[in-house]
Amino acid sequence: MTPLRNASVAAIGRSTNRAELLRRTCAIDVLECPACKGRMKLVAMVTESRNIVRFLSALGEPTDVPARSPNRGPPYWKSTVVRREALGDAV
Repeated sequence: MTPLRNASVAAIGRSTNRAELLRRTCAIDVLECPACKGRMKLVAMVTESRNIVRFLSALGEPTDVPARSPNRGPPYWKSTVVRREALGDAV
């Protein structure tokens, strides 16, 4: 790493929060209200699972883990040569 890179990484680590990092790197302002474009602030952080379930239920959101999608099966190749090399002479 160059000295300039080290200095910028150190400055980011010590004084910048995640919202600022997202704004600078991805041009996403997570603290901007999508409805009125006003500034939002963090009121609470929900970390316990029972509180998360209660919060999601109050919003009408699903609280169960979604089911996994079914397996797609073996890979498909357009080239019959590649398919024969991968799967053998069974094809």
